[in-house]
Amino acid sequence: MRKIFRILMISLLLYIPAVSASLRTDTDAMIARVNSESAELNAALTNFKNYLGNNQSRVANALDVDTLKQISTNLHADNYSAAFALLENAVNDPNLTSIGVASKINQYYTLKQDLINFVRTNQASLNMDTGTNEGIECAFDLLTQIKNSFNTIKPTISNTVESLGNVVTAVGKNELNANANIKNSELDNLIDEYKELASLMAALSTKYMNSLDAYTEVFETLGGSEGLFNVTIKKKFREDFNKLLNDVETALNDPINTFIENRWTKLEDYVTDLTESDKTDAEKNEIIYEKIDQVSSVNDKFVSAINEVIGELDIESVKTKLNTILENGTTEFEKAIQYLRDHLILGDYDIELVANHDAKVSINYAKELLILNKLFSINDFKNQIELVNNLGTLVYNFGNHENVPNGAVVSVTDNNATQKEYHVIVKGDVNNNGAITVTDVAMSAYYALDSLNLSEYQEMAADINNNNVVTVTDVNMIAIRALEGDE
Repeated sequence: MRKIFRILMISLLLYIPAVSASLRTDTDAMIARVNSESAELNAALTNFKNYLGNNQSRVANALDVDTLKQISTNLHADNYSAAFALLENAVNDPNLTSIGVASKINQYYTLKQDLINFVRTNQASLNMDTGTNEGIECAFDLLTQIKNSFNTIKPTISNTVESLGNVVTAVGKNELNANANIKNSELDNLIDEYKELASLMAALSTKYMNSLDAYTEVFETLGGSEGLFNVTIKKKFREDFNKLLNDVETALNDPINTFIENRWTKLEDYVTDLTESDKTDAEKNEIIYEKIDQVSSVNDKFVSAINEVIGELDIESVKTKLNTILENGTTEFEKAIQYLRDHLILGDYDIELVANHDAKVSINYAKELLILNKLFSINDFKNQIELVNNLGTLVYNFGNHENVPNGAVVSVTDNNATQKEYHVIVKGDVNNNGAITVTDVAMSAYYALDSLNLSEYQEMAADINNNNVVTVTDVNMIAIRALEGDE
């Protein structure tokens, strides 16, 4: 009986999959690496954070927007050595260079990939649902060490990113102070610079989260731990980054408001001086329209820049903050444009937009143009305009078209004579037929390639983004309108 029992036990043991000695050894080696390299990175980040805290003004003053742009580009590409080399070269301080943050980060990312490869290779044994007893024990030890590593390094990363954010904020303040009195025509350059600052913050936020997301595969492979990982670690990281954003927003809020107030004061002073000048009414209108074009151009660039940064982000709370900035900024631009329009000087035979006019129709009095940013039916268009002083009669020359065509003429006649003429510009209708089709796309493309001549009004119709040049950007925008029916 004992012999039979012994034979059964031996047989059972033969069929029980056992973890190899090498798995236990390799697991212990991985645990040791996680412990050692996270400690090294933690120390390097702590020294780096302390350096930034003690030398914030020096670092901020050493950085310019071009350098920040290059740092941002390298961070997006995971090229930490190049990013920190740029920072170190700009600051030019051996105390910063000796910290060696880049090499520690690269070393930690190598550890991450080695850890993922190790888990993939030994997945059958390590999985907590289907693995061997000893394999599950190895997996548990590995998970415990990874979690301990993150818990140790998390506050350091959070504080380091906050210090970086403070430096970026300081650079932003420097830019605001340096440009508080710039001319309106230079505002678009300032927006370009802020786009780079915002892009750097986007890069920091993305790397901040991706450094954790990369480990999701490890937790999923080991079995059923990803949810816990999200709750205990990744959620806290998001909370910390939101706090950083709030701090940056608070720090920049006052100087940005001051900057806006400064711009409003200068705009009001400018209009007052223009109004009191001895220029003719026509000259004043011409100058006001030039100013409106400038503000509109800057607004377009502002919207494009912020939307581009929003597109780079994957954190909803950050997008929400940037959308708020976008809305507030756009409101200020619209107020400025309306303020300028309110100071246009209209004559007896001028026309104006009705009180409830469509936002996609506007008037340029200086150039005597009616500008339509979408197709209008004849009747819909007539309901958009009216005579200023009810002097004269509106006469429409639209030809035999269903919609208002580009190049059409609206005249004001009185006493059997034409007192004033406005040419209609329909954005996108390059061939002047009251529709936007593939023909308009082709004509604008050939014109952009210098293979076709257009009239003055056709060129205006092709210049969708109003930057006085027709490029592939305009061609694409016309193509979209053609495909979407000009909605």
